Amino acid sequence: MLVNRKGYTPEHFSVQKLWKDKFFSNGILDNTIAVAFLIEEGDILNQLEQSNTKDNVIFSSNYDQLIDWLSKY
Repeated sequence: MLVNRKGYTPEHFSVQKLWKDKFFSNGILDNTIAVAFLIEEGDILNQLEQSNTKDNVIFSSNYDQLIDWLSKY
């Protein structure tokens, strides 16, 4: 699954946390082989990349990288 979140600019971290919690629900992760999130470069992307503990989830600002990763997962 590819989720395009380019342009996502939360006001503060708690908004970002709610968004992250929504997309990391067990229902979504249990029914999806892999999830790729397309996100603008910046602090949000850096924080998500560093805090990600899921092998089947990737965050990137590079669309081609995400498609390649999903295709090979």
